[in-house]
Amino acid sequence: MLHFLNKFTVLILMLYSANYCYAQSQTGKVVDEDKNPINAVQIKFDNDSTFITKEDGLFLIDKKDIKEIDIYKENYKNIIISFDDLKKQKFVVMLKKAKTNSLEEVVLKAKDPISEKFSVSKLSKLDIYTNPSSKGDPLLAITSLPSSTNTNETANPTLRGGEADRSRVILNGVPINNPVRNSQDNGLGSFSLFNTEFIHKQYVYASNPPLTYGNSSAGIVEIETIRKLDNNSTKLTFNLSNMGFFVSKKIKGNFIQFYGNKQFSDAFILLNKNSVPNLKDFRSNDFGLNLRVNINKKVYWNSYNYFVDESILTNNFQYNFSGESKGSQDRFLTVNNFDFIINKSKLRVANLLDYSDKKYSYGVINSKSKSLQIFTSIDYKLMFNKSFSIQTGSNFSLTNYNYDEIKPVYYFSLNENAPTYLSSLRIKNNYIESYLYANWEMTSKLGFSTGVRTNVPIDNQREYLSYQASTHFDLNNKNRMIISAGKYHSYSTPNYINHTINLLNSNQIALDYYYSNKKFDLTSAIYYKNDSGDFTYSQTQFYQRIKSFGWEVSTSFNINKKLSFLFSNTFLNQKLKIDSEYFNGNSSFNYFIKARFSYSNMRLLNVSLSLSSRPGNYYTPVVSSIYNNDALNYQPFFSSNINDNQLNEYNKLDFVANKIVTINKKNLLIPYLSIQNILNKNNQSYIYYNANYTIQNIYNFQKRIVYFGMQYTF
Repeated sequence: MLHFLNKFTVLILMLYSANYCYAQSQTGKVVDEDKNPINAVQIKFDNDSTFITKEDGLFLIDKKDIKEIDIYKENYKNIIISFDDLKKQKFVVMLKKAKTNSLEEVVLKAKDPISEKFSVSKLSKLDIYTNPSSKGDPLLAITSLPSSTNTNETANPTLRGGEADRSRVILNGVPINNPVRNSQDNGLGSFSLFNTEFIHKQYVYASNPPLTYGNSSAGIVEIETIRKLDNNSTKLTFNLSNMGFFVSKKIKGNFIQFYGNKQFSDAFILLNKNSVPNLKDFRSNDFGLNLRVNINKKVYWNSYNYFVDESILTNNFQYNFSGESKGSQDRFLTVNNFDFIINKSKLRVANLLDYSDKKYSYGVINSKSKSLQIFTSIDYKLMFNKSFSIQTGSNFSLTNYNYDEIKPVYYFSLNENAPTYLSSLRIKNNYIESYLYANWEMTSKLGFSTGVRTNVPIDNQREYLSYQASTHFDLNNKNRMIISAGKYHSYSTPNYINHTINLLNSNQIALDYYYSNKKFDLTSAIYYKNDSGDFTYSQTQFYQRIKSFGWEVSTSFNINKKLSFLFSNTFLNQKLKIDSEYFNGNSSFNYFIKARFSYSNMRLLNVSLSLSSRPGNYYTPVVSSIYNNDALNYQPFFSSNINDNQLNEYNKLDFVANKIVTINKKNLLIPYLSIQNILNKNNQSYIYYNANYTIQNIYNFQKRIVYFGMQYTF
C-alpha cells in the first residue's frame, strides 16, 4: 500500500471515459444488426468529449456545438455520422461486424472470442478505475474477482488457490517475472509495474490457461497495450504522495504515450501515521513509454519501456527479532513486438529485456542481487475459416541471477551479534519450448480446443509435456458452460528466502457456468487442482504437494442507470502434503465474500464502496524454545501439526469518490478521495514473538488509510 501514490492518481479517469455532456442533452442508442444494445461503445464528439455506453447501449449527446460523432467498438465497423443524420435515424445507430481478416481481429493470443473457450475475466480501464480496492492498479484490481484467493494485500496474482509464483503476467506476448514493486523478501509486492493508461485489455485466466503461453502452472494474466489512440491529451497529477504527468500524442497515424512520477512519503505518513506505524519512508522515480508504429496496414511495431528507481524503509518483525528493513531497486524492462498480417494469418515476433539491481538489509542480512532475463518468441496463427484455426510457435528464455550476500548461519538468529557467512551464488535457467494449439467451432453453440506444449531439454533439464482440452456449449443466448482440463508446467522464481529454481507441475479440471441478461449476470465454477513440486514458504515451511478443491459464485446487476451491485463468494478446501500426511493449506477457507456497490452521477458525484470478508489465515505456532549458545539466540520449535492455528476473521471496507469539473470543452479538473479500511479494523497479518518465544504478538495489516489528490487534463 506504500505506492498508494501514483496508482490512485489515475483512479480519477473512471469517469473520463463515461461522459460529461448533460446540458441540453439528447439520448442516443447503439445496437447491433439484431437490434440488441451494445455496451462499451466509444462515442467521441467533435468537441473532444467522450462517452462509453453501458449494457443498455445508451449515450448522451450535448446538442450544443455538436456537428459530428465518431462511434467505435472493437470488432465492429467504425462509423462517423453527422448530428443531422443521427437525428434522421431517431438517434439510433446500428453497428455492423467487421471482417475477420482485419489487423485488429486476426490475433495470435486470446482476445474477446477466447472468453467463450476458457475461464477468463476481462478487465477494462474503467473496471480498474471504478474498483475501490484496486488503487488504480491493474493487478490489484484482480483481487476483487471471485477467482482471486489473495490473502496478503499484495499485487501478485493468486488464482484459485495457486501460489503467486505459479501464475504468470504476460505483456504483449512475453512473460514478466516479479511484475511488482515494493518487493518483500518472499518476492511479493504492493503494486504492479504497469500503468493502467497503457492498457487496452486485461484478461485473467483463473485456471486451465491456453497453452499458447507457457511457464504457468496456475493462471495467467494477459495484458495487451493500447492499439489506437483516440485523442491527444496531457494530464498533470498532484496528490498526497506523488507528482506526475502523462502525455498521449498522435504522430501521423502512429502514437506515443509517456509518463513520469516522483513519489515521496512525508505527507502520506504524517496524515496516516497511526495506521502505518511501521512505515518509515518510501521514495521512487519511475518513467514509462509506449510507442506504436503502424508501418503499413498489415505490419506494426509496438515498444513498451519502463524504468523505476525505488527505495523503502520499514520496521519489520520476524521470529523474535524486530528492526529496520531497507530495500531498494533499479529496474528497466523493454518489450518489443512486430506483428505481420498475411492474408488470414498473423505472425508475431516478440522480445523482452528485463534487468534489475536490488539491495536488501534486515538485521545481520545484507543482500545484493542482480537479475537479467531475455525472452524471444515467434508465433504464427492461421485461420482456415471462421470455424477452425491453428496456432503454433516457439520461445527461448535466458535468465541469470547473481547474489552477493551476508546471511545468518541460523535462520532464526538475526540480531547484530549473530554469526554470519558470506554467500556468492550464480544461478541460470534457460529453456526452449514449442507448442501447437487448435480451435474448432463445430456449431454456433458448440466448440472444442486443445493444445500441447513441450520443452527442448538443455543443460540436463527434464523433458516434460503440457497438454489441455476445453469445450464450451451455449445452451441458449443467456446460458453457457465451459469444461476444461489439462496438465501444466512452470519454473519457480528465486527470491531471498529460496534461491533455487524448480520445475513445478499441476493437474487441473474445472467446470464454469455463465448466465447473462440485460441487467443481471451470474457466474459459477467448481474446480480441482493437484499441484506438485518443491514449495518453500519460509525457512521452516516446505511442502511437496498441494490439493485444492474450490467452488465460487458471483453475481452483478444494475439496480438502475446510476446504481450497480456486485457480490461473490468462494469456498476453497486446500490440503498440503508433507511426507504422507495432509494439513490445512494456506489458502483454505469456508467463505471469501467480496461485494461492491457503485453510484455514478455525472452531474453530482461518483462513489464506490467495496467489502472483503474471510476467515483469518492459518499459521503454525512455536510450541517451545531453547537457548542456542552457538546462535547466541533462542531457537524456536514449531508445532508438528502444520497450520493448526488460525488468525482472527479479516474484514475490510474501502471507499472511493471523485467528481469531474468541466472547465471548458477540453479541460477537466478531477478531485478524488480514497479511504481504505474505513472501519479501522485490526486485520491480523502474521505472528511474531518476544525474545524467548513465550509471548505471541500480532502484526496487523494497515488500518484506515486516507488518500486524496487531483488531476488536471488538457
